[in-house]
Amino acid sequence: MQTLSTPPQQAQDINIPLLAVAVAGFAISLLLIIIILQVWFYHAEVAERDAKWRPDPVLTAVLNQYDNDLHNPAGPNPRIPNGHRIPIDDAIDATVKRYAP
Repeated sequence: MQTLSTPPQQAQDINIPLLAVAVAGFAISLLLIIIILQVWFYHAEVAERDAKWRPDPVLTAVLNQYDNDLHNPAGPNPRIPNGHRIPIDDAIDATVKRYAP
């Protein structure tokens, strides 16, 4: 019980070193959590991209055949009756010569 003769109870001061350690610990733990989440999401994204972009063997074979058809030497084209095939580089050169001013 407080009487008029006794002064009111004064609040205790804040423990500054303890508060500084607590804030520093919180900041470090928050930084670690952010870094760990970034690393986790990065690895998940890389794994997903690798799974989606794995080359299909059938598609790879077709693309290789197409590339060979583009760059093979001149000769008959078995897909077109009475057709003739020339390499793509020769076709580009012929087109440039034909339409050059």
